[in-house]
Amino acid sequence: MEYIEPEEFLKQTKKVQESLRNWWKPEMRDLFFRSFGDSPNSFLNGIYIGCIQDNETKNNAIAYKDFLPVLTEGQLRKYIEDKNGKIDCIGITGNDYGISTFTKDYGIEHATDLLDAYWQVACRIAEEE
Repeated sequence: MEYIEPEEFLKQTKKVQESLRNWWKPEMRDLFFRSFGDSPNSFLNGIYIGCIQDNETKNNAIAYKDFLPVLTEGQLRKYIEDKNGKIDCIGITGNDYGISTFTKDYGIEHATDLLDAYWQVACRIAEEE
């Protein structure tokens, strides 16, 4: 499965992180991550990636802001469409993408794939909010 790595999510500004977290409505089988400190007394250090497989985890993901989404291509497309209207066109030339919604055009240079292009557009949209 391809998704945005938690480290990439955490590299973004707080504004971008909050916008994406507030938009995310945790559902069964969604991936999520939690970041744990580097405390020597903790047996959990680093980042834990999990999957919502039961109602307790789903309710925790809804209630606690430290549950953050591990976003897939489909989720990023949905975020873009929720914020800027349906995606009208995707143009590809080499590693450059052109993604057009009904309200705005985005030029993405040097994207590694469509997931990366969607990620860059989602981050721009979140910054502009």
